[in-house]
Amino acid sequence: MSSFRVRIALNVGGTFTKAVVIHNDTLEIIGKSSVLTTHSAVEGVAKGVIHVFQRALADFHIDPRDVVFLAHSTTQATNALLEGDLAPVGIHRDGKRRYRGHAGQEIKPSSAIFLW
Repeated sequence: MSSFRVRIALNVGGTFTKAVVIHNDTLEIIGKSSVLTTHSAVEGVAKGVIHVFQRALADFHIDPRDVVFLAHSTTQATNALLEGDLAPVGIHRDGKRRYRGHAGQEIKPSSAIFLW
């Protein structure tokens, strides 16, 4: 294990997926890593998230056991909202406590996400 603990922030962007490693006690930036966002990978953008995380650990000699906080964000969703690049979605309740999605498929209430 390292002599200090770290926080790592990950962000999936339209072009790059980035990681920032921060010293947990001093909040100083230890370093940054970046990889291309993996849009076309079979695993999706998750492949890039794993790659940049592993790269940050290697580049800055961080033992995974020393990561005490991990934050993940994406600018892709924010950009889609700002640019109006959205698909129509909706969920409705049919009066019988059943929920239906955009294509009419039944959705369990515990997994229903409501967008207004």
